[in-house]
This record gives sequence, C-alpha cells and structure tokens, in this order.
Amino acid sequence: SHTRHCFVPSHRFISVSRPRTDKNGLRGTIPSEISQLDHVIEIDLSHNSLKGSLPTLLPPKIHSFIVDNNEFGGSIPSRLGDLIKLRHYSIGNNRMTGRLPSDMFPPSLETLDLGGNFFTSTVPDTLFNNSKALVNVDLGINEFTGTISPHWGSLEKLRVLKLQINQFSGTLSGDIFNSSSAAAGGSSSLHTLSLGTNELTGTIPDELFRSKLLEYLDLGGNRFEGTISSRFGELSHMKHLILWQNRLTGEIPEDIGNLTLLEMFQVPYNYLRGEIPRQICARTPKPLVSLSADCSSSQNHRSRVHCDCCVSCYEGYS
Repeated sequence: SHTRHCFVPSHRFISVSRPRTDKNGLRGTIPSEISQLDHVIEIDLSHNSLKGSLPTLLPPKIHSFIVDNNEFGGSIPSRLGDLIKLRHYSIGNNRMTGRLPSDMFPPSLETLDLGGNFFTSTVPDTLFNNSKALVNVDLGINEFTGTISPHWGSLEKLRVLKLQINQFSGTLSGDIFNSSSAAAGGSSSLHTLSLGTNELTGTIPDELFRSKLLEYLDLGGNRFEGTISSRFGELSHMKHLILWQNRLTGEIPEDIGNLTLLEMFQVPYNYLRGEIPRQICARTPKPLVSLSADCSSSQNHRSRVHCDCCVSCYEGYS
C-alpha cells in the first residue's frame, strides 16, 4: 500500500486514525518539519504502522499528541515540558525504550499514556512537581522499577492510575490515597487503580478506604499479606476487585456482599478460608461476570474456600 500524506498546513488538526484493532494505511515516519506547523493544536495518528523516532520538536501550540498503537522506537524527546499548552500525550503500545526524561512534564498535562512500551528505571519526581493537573496516567506494561511513589497522592485530580505489569517493589504507601480532600474527610478522586503483576509486599493500607469513588482495583499478582479488610464493603462504587495471587489470609469478609455494583471478584491463589459471602451468590438479577476463588476440590485436595456460585474454581497453593 502507498504511504498517505496527512500533513495539511491549512488545518489546525492532523488526524488519520481509527480506534480499532486493525490498522490504517499510514507507513513511514513523522517528518521533523511538523514542528513548523505553528497553527496545529492536535495530532492524532494512532492505530497506524508508523516507525522511527518521535519528532524532537512538536508544534509550539499543540494541545494533543496522540500516536498510540504504532511501531515507534527510541526514547522520548526531551523538553516536552516546554510545551505549555500540551494536555494529552499518548504514545502507548509502541516500541519505545529508555528512561523518562525529567523535563517531559508540562504543567498543563492531563492525560499521559506511556503504557505497553519498554520504558525502564524509576518515575521521575518532576512528574509530581510539575504536572499537577494530571487526570489519567497509564504507565502499565513496561519495565519500571523502584517503589510506587507516595507523591501520586499529591495529584488532586487523578482519576485513573495504571502501573500494572512492571517491576515495582516495596510496600504500598497509604499516602497515595491521602489527597487534601481525603485528609479533610472527603474522598480521593481515584476511580481506577491498577497495580497488578508487580513485586509489591506488606499489607493493604487502611488509607485505601478513603478512596470512596474507586470502581476498579487490581492488586493481583503481588505479595501482599494480611487479611482482606471488612472495610472493602464501604467502597460502594466498586465494580472490579482483583486480589488474586497474593499471600492474603483469614476469611473473606461478609461485607464484600454489600457491594451491589460488583461485577468481578477474584481471590484465587491466596491462603484464604471460609466461604464466599452468601449475598454475592444470591445476587439477582445480575450475578457477577467473574467470581473466582480457591474452591476446587479433588480426591487429594480439599478446597479452602466454599463457593456455590463461582465462575472459576482453583486448587490454589499446595
């Protein structure tokens, strides 16, 4: 197929994208001359087959740079922080590598999507110091290391934080949930927190239950210890609660049954015992889409958790 040319200087928007899994016909690279298009405020070239490095410079008035789901490589250009109007920066699902430049975080930034690449090292503190307007952050499916910074809690507008499938380690600081509104007795703004498949240890901090708006929580695939708090029953907006493959002990609290919006509850591969709360199994007219626990029995194995309505039963740890 022929390369399509999409840079039309008479327009403020450059868009050749389609939010689908199949790709468009754009191939080749983004020319460096794109930085000379002073009037352009949005570039959306997502879901194509573009390669090469990202342009060193972008148009000075740009609001949105969206090139996710391509084949870009190399590292993130420095000095992104100079783009004082940049609100949306999405380069997820490419082949990007290297560390995050400390000067890539403008104060106007609201959406940062770097997920599905090969970024390494730690998350720079300049993210928290400079980009306090962040609402949606996706750093999932990379190779980030270090601890999960307590300074995530300083981002008052943060609704979505995805850090899953990395190499984060250490304990989970309760300060992540200690925004000023939560400290004043309100709730943090978090709706989605995805930390699954890392190397996190320790207990689940009680401060989490200040996040009254949480709808999606994934802590699976870590090494959390301790019990499942009955306070999970306070998170009335919860739809997906994923705690599989940790080292949790004790019984599953009945208070989980109070979560009337719950669609997914996954707790297999822990050291839990008892039974899935009856309120969950009695849910009508909308049963859970996914309900799994260590509820499988065999001649040589007795289940730890009794469940009459689980979608999936596992034998769990031996």
